[in-house]
Amino acid sequence: MTGFRGALCIDSPHLSTCGVHTFNTKQSSLRWHRFGKPEYPYRGFGIRYGQKLVNTCVQHIDSQTTKGLFKRAIMESGSVMFGKGMEPITKSEALVMAKNTAKHFNCSKSKDWLQCLREVDAKEFPKYGASISIPEFQKFITFPVFGTEFLPIFTQKAFENKKFNSDIDLMVCLPRDEGSHVWDSYMGSVTNISVDIFKQMVNKSSELGFRNISTQKVTDFYLKSVNTTDETALRLAFYHFVSDMALNCPTYLFGQQFARNIPTHTQNVYFYELTYGHRSTIESFGYDPDTMAINHGIDTTYVFGIPFDVPWSFSDSDYEFSRYAMRLWTDFAKYSKPHNNWPKLLTNNTFIIKDLNPLNTSRVLDNPFHSTCDGFWRDYYL
Repeated sequence: MTGFRGALCIDSPHLSTCGVHTFNTKQSSLRWHRFGKPEYPYRGFGIRYGQKLVNTCVQHIDSQTTKGLFKRAIMESGSVMFGKGMEPITKSEALVMAKNTAKHFNCSKSKDWLQCLREVDAKEFPKYGASISIPEFQKFITFPVFGTEFLPIFTQKAFENKKFNSDIDLMVCLPRDEGSHVWDSYMGSVTNISVDIFKQMVNKSSELGFRNISTQKVTDFYLKSVNTTDETALRLAFYHFVSDMALNCPTYLFGQQFARNIPTHTQNVYFYELTYGHRSTIESFGYDPDTMAINHGIDTTYVFGIPFDVPWSFSDSDYEFSRYAMRLWTDFAKYSKPHNNWPKLLTNNTFIIKDLNPLNTSRVLDNPFHSTCDGFWRDYYL
């Protein structure tokens, strides 16, 4: 059960569960696969909300619940790591949203909310989603509730107390320019931006679950080398802020903490940043190649082999790059290593980020997250 029904917070005499139906479904599928094909351990991957499912399976405090159900995981673009000690959505907030949903579908007076909502035609839920505010919709379907069966403690505490599944191999992935899609999709396009509007939008980030962010510190950091009279430069700086806040730093720091806290570093942990996107590929996602560039979801074009399905829409370099990316994923899933020359994320106490780019497949990046995630955002997340 995913989407609205998978994220509902239900609290009644017959059922008390909050935002874990999707996780229960995922765990059941893992158990079903393990029972039916024990010789082929499950490999999981996820992007965006799927990423949170993968994170939750990795973080799950009760290792016996998911232990042995999967051996490797690929995480793309997001994590369940939020501001230190902060809940993106509280149980009480989630319960209010669930009650509003139940009321809308005439289920609020039912003794079993969930069963009543299960009987609602699935096609009706997107219509309801379109009728509520975008920030509320975003919180409803993509943020997990902590203090539940699947996420009993915050992610930072799970790593600190070694209460996470540490017996898997992990590959973490990020496109370079994540933030523009996130903001434009949920908060509206960024237009006519000035320094004052930049600050106003930073303040609005709390509506996406990122609370207690210092607007002045963000402004000072992200505009320190920016021509503030140039609207395009201001827009790019804002998108960089959103990328780091919402996806880059939570994802990078999750992978970093996982690698650091594995006992004796016995598992393989890899990290790559996608820095390539053909203009036609970027435009096919509806992005502006000059301002939004290597954005959220573009890597799926290559790892899912889309150029093979519609080769007339892509260049020869896209075609070959897709073959390369698919091989990396399948080799990681099969052998726990994407490539013989691929460095682990944590090597000699240094974090190594691989550049995923067909123009230079051997390049290793000078850590692109050093000043941002390891610097500006570190105290916020860790």
